[in-house]
Amino acid sequence: MYKDSNPERVFSLLSGELFSPKTCPICIRTYNWLMSTSTYSLPRSRALAGQILLSLVFGLLLFVILLIGGIVGYQVRYAGKVFPGVRVAGLDVSGLKPAEAAALAQAEFSYPQTGRLLLVDGDKAWMASPADLGLYLDPESTATTALEVGRSGTFGDRLSQQFRAWREGVDLAPVLVFDQRAAFSYLTALAQQVDTPVVEASLSLNGTEVDVRPGQAGRQLDLPATLALITAQVQSLRDGSVPLVVHPTQPAILDV
Repeated sequence: MYKDSNPERVFSLLSGELFSPKTCPICIRTYNWLMSTSTYSLPRSRALAGQILLSLVFGLLLFVILLIGGIVGYQVRYAGKVFPGVRVAGLDVSGLKPAEAAALAQAEFSYPQTGRLLLVDGDKAWMASPADLGLYLDPESTATTALEVGRSGTFGDRLSQQFRAWREGVDLAPVLVFDQRAAFSYLTALAQQVDTPVVEASLSLNGTEVDVRPGQAGRQLDLPATLALITAQVQSLRDGSVPLVVHPTQPAILDV
């Protein structure tokens, strides 16, 4: 204890001893805390930033691994099969092998056999199926076309096609073969019912009588023009009527 009659000096001395970092427990703790904080705050901040960066890199790496794994798994699952979302004339062929897709298209796509085309000539008409006129489905080529969706172009193009097929769907037209030789043969046979021969005017003697035979115009089916109309109709894959293109033929001598 300090003994001094001067109160201000006593207070000053007491203050110096009580609140000195060397004698005051509270001051010692505060001093140590301030020193430790100022000494280690920067390294700790750097360590925290490093941990955050490492977590971001790890998360990105994990995402890339999962994405690549998903893409590879998708390709393996549909190897040799039609990708999801692919249809042919509204017929879903997703996940089918080419042989299966061809068989399904052959069984379900019946327009060549069940379609109806009405060939019209004035008040006369003839009914024919597209198959009668030479139209038929090529199931193998149709299946190949469906299989090619998502398998052509660059790697990015392929992934884009696969994603679009899965999300929006892709509807393909069937591969059809139109044998115009069959249509031409059909029209040639039909022409026998349509064509009318030209009759030339003539004179003939029947004993003492003179027979006068006036000329008569004929009619002839225009095979190429009619074939072009039939081709356009069957390519629409719809039933309909096709007018026959018929040209009149005039006799060289109409009257005598």
